[in-house]
Amino acid sequence: MPTNSAEINNFTSAAASGGNTNQYVARVDQNLSSNQHIFARYNFFNLLDLPTDPFRTGLCADRCAETYQTNAAAVATAIQSAPDLILNVNFSGHAVPLFALADQFGF
Repeated sequence: MPTNSAEINNFTSAAASGGNTNQYVARVDQNLSSNQHIFARYNFFNLLDLPTDPFRTGLCADRCAETYQTNAAAVATAIQSAPDLILNVNFSGHAVPLFALADQFGF
């Protein structure tokens, strides 16, 4: 059904969009001795993108619901073995799984 009086391109609609975002970060810094320091950090990020349905048909026009999650961790230590010599050891990792729901809003 037309939503304006134009001969062509006579349908306009505002599609709902949005989602949900969460992020959690934990960090620890600890002096193990006067010459050794340790550091650790963990980060979790979660993003839910809701599907776009401009024609209200229940079909995914652009994409269906997608959930992105990232997990990141870092660990480091610094050891001072002499007044002018410091050893730094660092490790880190990052994972990004993607969860895409291909269902068509209950179809």
